Amino acid sequence: MRSDSFESGKRLRRFLFMALMLVLMTPLSMSAQQISLSMKNVTVQEAITALNQSENYSIILNADEVDLNRRISVNARNASISEVLDQVFSGQKVSYVIDGRSISVTKKQEEPKASTAQVKRTIRGKVMDSQGEPLIGASLLVEGTKTGFLTDLDGNYEMTDISFPANVVVSFIGYSDQVISMKGNERVPFNICYK
Repeated sequence: MRSDSFESGKRLRRFLFMALMLVLMTPLSMSAQQISLSMKNVTVQEAITALNQSENYSIILNADEVDLNRRISVNARNASISEVLDQVFSGQKVSYVIDGRSISVTKKQEEPKASTAQVKRTIRGKVMDSQGEPLIGASLLVEGTKTGFLTDLDGNYEMTDISFPANVVVSFIGYSDQVISMKGNERVPFNICYK
């Protein structure tokens, strides 16, 4: 009788160990997701739509900075999202920032020349609409760099290690982009309100 309960306990422990390993390995496989996308002679807009529908990526961009009607071909097999985006935006002077399933695409600008007057600092604050409600997932992109940030569930942001003075482009779906000039001496929190 004792050996039966011992065997049952051993099987239960083995089962729990396997279940735990499966749970722990799932996020690893999701973060290393490989994408397969094959499209010929389509517009950038069509490729973005296909990427959104098949892989659930949210791509934020300014239509004035990206040629959405440009004809491209994408042939990606088991590729990373960066490799797919390189093919989609091939030939365009754009840069992108990937944050989870959100991608911000902006026109690539020349690297700013080093200035002795630049100060590196961290700026925190909140992005809100005209009623003071937080804007979740608003993007803040430092012009002339590949540095971008997204607001959290409470509309909060934290821009770290930024060289000032700097222009910051604030974008949110359904709102016009706002360019905010920052000198680096702004009081923290530095709240941004869409009008």
